[in-house]
Amino acid sequence: MNPDEYNKELAEKNLATIRENIMDTKIKELWDVWGNLNQKSLRDGKNDILSLFKELNVKVFGFHEPTKRGEPKNPTQRGNQLETTLQNKGSYKF
Repeated sequence: MNPDEYNKELAEKNLATIRENIMDTKIKELWDVWGNLNQKSLRDGKNDILSLFKELNVKVFGFHEPTKRGEPKNPTQRGNQLETTLQNKGSYKF
């Protein structure tokens, strides 16, 4: 399997599993931590997952300013650790 190519069949299975877990656990909020996605397949997958979250009324949030590309920063990135407090909690716009 080539990670640069978006595998729609695999993505649909993943989305079904994510949907099932969200519905079973009644999750209403998730922390955004993906950072910049350089592969088109990852960006396509992110869009499908965010659409699912929107459909299920799951709010995606972070504790930091987005990257220059507008993506949520990964709090465990190399370098400075990002602060995660309720005072700097914000929502991701999708």
